[in-house]
Amino acid sequence: MSGNLVGILGVTSNEASMQKILIVDDDPQMQKLYSRLFSMEEFQVEVAEDGVAGVDRVRSFSPDVILLDVMMKKMNGLQALAAFKSSPTSRDIPVVVLSNISDARVVNDAKSKGATQYVVKSETEPQEMVEIVKEVLSNAGGAGGGFM
Repeated sequence: MSGNLVGILGVTSNEASMQKILIVDDDPQMQKLYSRLFSMEEFQVEVAEDGVAGVDRVRSFSPDVILLDVMMKKMNGLQALAAFKSSPTSRDIPVVVLSNISDARVVNDAKSKGATQYVVKSETEPQEMVEIVKEVLSNAGGAGGGFM
């Protein structure tokens, strides 16, 4: 992006080069925690409070990666994941599912719907989550990630 275009769009050159993460979680504490952590790691962060808002926000924000909770009102994370992966504008965006649900059926359902990673919140420190997302981004376009 040229300097003139950056200025015209109202975006700083630093913002233009930052990786973008969309955090879709209905828990305000989780939103705040992960927003702060990813901002400190030089990510441009947007938050959506449920799956419906996440599906809407992915269109306008165009994130590089999505961090997605499963248990949410209006539209749960698995429904949002299916919507992300069925849309031409978001189907190639890596999605890391972060949930307290460790049931194998839910993990397999997320995998079948296209999740790049499935991480259990209670088994993962917040800073580990940052490293997982960075790894997913470094593998984007490659063989893909795995499941935890």
